[in-house]
Amino acid sequence: MIYQARCGKCRSRKTLQQDPGEYLEWPRCSCGGKLYLDRHRQTGKEGKAAACRCEGFPWAIDNAPHRKGSASPSNGWYCVYAPLSPC
Repeated sequence: MIYQARCGKCRSRKTLQQDPGEYLEWPRCSCGGKLYLDRHRQTGKEGKAAACRCEGFPWAIDNAPHRKGSASPSNGWYCVYAPLSPC
């Protein structure tokens, strides 16, 4: 299994080939920072959790998703969860 990790110092992403507990020493980044498991990337939901299916966009009738909180003011389209939504 592949383990997704992030550096605690420079915040860069790394991929570990084995569980961090199986290493003799805790894995470190090239900058010297300690790596920790990135639970958000590990679940595989990165970029997918923001899908919304409200009626703010015309294609929502077809049940097609859009990004939650998005807006297109030039067209008059607003997600109902957008902070500046006129809805």
